[in-house]
Amino acid sequence: MITTISLSPAIDKRLEFETFSIGGTNRVVRSEAEGAGKAVNVALAAQALGLPAHCAGILPGSGQLITERLERFGVAYDFLPAPGSVRVNQKLFDRSTQVLTEMNESCPPVNDELLEAAAAHAVECAKKSDYLVLTGSLPPKCPTGWYGEVLRRVHAEAPACRVILDAEGKRFSLAVDEKPWLVKPNQYELGLFAGRPLDTHEDILAAARALIERGVEVVVVSMGSHGAIAVRGGEAVFVPGLKLHVVTTVGAGDSMVAGLMYGFSERDDLAWALRCGTASAAARCVYAGPGYLDRAVFREMLEKTKAEKL
Repeated sequence: MITTISLSPAIDKRLEFETFSIGGTNRVVRSEAEGAGKAVNVALAAQALGLPAHCAGILPGSGQLITERLERFGVAYDFLPAPGSVRVNQKLFDRSTQVLTEMNESCPPVNDELLEAAAAHAVECAKKSDYLVLTGSLPPKCPTGWYGEVLRRVHAEAPACRVILDAEGKRFSLAVDEKPWLVKPNQYELGLFAGRPLDTHEDILAAARALIERGVEVVVVSMGSHGAIAVRGGEAVFVPGLKLHVVTTVGAGDSMVAGLMYGFSERDDLAWALRCGTASAAARCVYAGPGYLDRAVFREMLEKTKAEKL
């Protein structure tokens, strides 16, 4: 089973306009809202790929859209209740220019007692899971090292569980010290950690191998339409990006995380896992149906992926 931990779930509200005018009055021609957040997205994608998924963490009030969406697609959930309201992320889409503008709220702050309860809950979930995914932003006033603390406790109490970290900035750097099994920064995020731009494959490989030397087992670096690179030990592979008619890029990175877990759950093969991760991200980008992604589309994309040794 896969468990994803969310301390910052969200409601994604998409507003579409024929033309969006900054400073003017704009008429909404289409509106929709759905439960989301990175951990929620990973769980939905994993479930769509056929991996039993479970979403846990903290859920403030007004989170019905999140639980309803998880229920609709068969994802188990077990949230700790929290005061406040679920944050709303507004996505403003201008049809005339095909430009998407995002405005993301912060989630409400939580107290130390609730954060401790959430950490303990994550460890209990890890004891029952093959994979534990730590992803998404942290609430205001939450210690930046919270992910690292959860990792330390999981290693001590649930050592068989593989922990995946998808975070950035200090949340990433502090958690890396606790040696997650897999990390998935994008090219920009890895550059922030390395302290320099990563413009070439050689630059990316050097930064990824530095993480391997610090105790991370698998490093996967997503490069958007340019593909992805994965490193484990002395092995490195590259999967080029696919040519797609993109419907959305929202959640593509989260879908890659789910695809990586799918690949590794089938076989212990770095190239295969990266192909699955790339195909899952692509399937999310092209799918416009009612679910999160379509498994048949994933299979179609998987056939098109190719892995190259670096």
